[in-house]
This record gives sequence, C-alpha cells and structure tokens, in this order.
Amino acid sequence: MKTKNMGQVQPNKKINCHAELVSASSRSMKGFTLIELLVVVLIIGILAAVALPQYQKAVEKASAAEAIILVRQIAEANEIYRLEYGEYTTDITRLVFNFPGRDSVRGEVSSKNLQNFACRSSADDNGNMEDSKKYIAVCRRKNKPYSIVALAADSGAHIYCQADNAEGAFWCRLLTGKPISQAGRVTF
Repeated sequence: MKTKNMGQVQPNKKINCHAELVSASSRSMKGFTLIELLVVVLIIGILAAVALPQYQKAVEKASAAEAIILVRQIAEANEIYRLEYGEYTTDITRLVFNFPGRDSVRGEVSSKNLQNFACRSSADDNGNMEDSKKYIAVCRRKNKPYSIVALAADSGAHIYCQADNAEGAFWCRLLTGKPISQAGRVTF
C-alpha cells in the first residue's frame, strides 16, 4: 500500500496561483460599489429636480390652451346671442354651441379634460372687476389665482389671462410669455 505524502509538492504537478486569483477577483466584481450607487442616485435626483418643474409648466400650458379654446367658443356663442337678442347673457344654457358638459346647478361648463377650470358665459357676478359687464366668457382656474377671460370688443372678443395677485401674474406671464399690464391682464 502506497501512502501519499501530504506536505510535499509533487514535481510533475504545476500549481496555477494566477488562475485562482483571477477567479477570486471576478467573484468580487459581480455587484456595484456603494459610491457607484450613490452617484447614480444623485444623477437621477438632479435630472428629476430639473424635469419636474418643466413638466408642471407643460401640463399647465396644456390645460390653459383647452380653456382658451372653450372661452373663445363661449365668447363667440355669446356674441351670436347678443346679435339675436340685443344683449349678452349670463346663463350659459341659453347659448348655442357644442361644449363638453354642463353643471345645471351653477350653469358652468365642466368636462373630464377641463377639470381644472370652471367656465361661465359671463363674469358679471365677480364684483371686484370694474369693467365686469364687458366680460362675455370666463374660465376660472381652480386652485390657482388666474382666469382666462374674453372681453367684448367691436372687432370681436379678445382673450386675456386675468391675474388676481402676484402668483396669478406669474402664471399669466408663464402662459403668454408677455409682461402683465397694470390692469392685471395680458393678451394671448
């Protein structure tokens, strides 16, 4: 019976230390380091901080664009009503035009897409506007201090962004790209 000498290296067998080191280092490279993960999270956070305000502005501009279209339709329908009856109406249900929906209690236009605005055929009930009788259509922005309004004019209705305060002036400037007037409104 032959006994094997455990402590001695056999001369005909080569030891490959390099292969063992390579396989050990490849096992440790399977994941990411904490620094790499922190850098990725930081980059994503910076991109989100830049993109979120731009996204909110784009959403607000899209909502306002829909309100402008609706105000223009209400104003044109109110002009037709004035030509027929000699005066503007404050009751939107008397106007003839296709609108997305109707709240029969308050006479406001409402729709799924226009859920951020409450639109009426006139702003006569708003006592703080000195020239409220000239308003023939208004879409009031919910939760923001501005409105999209149509003022009666000889050459047809003019569409404005009407600000209630400094925050409203900010949104009107953002939507139109123009400075706001002393009267608190700016044209589209």
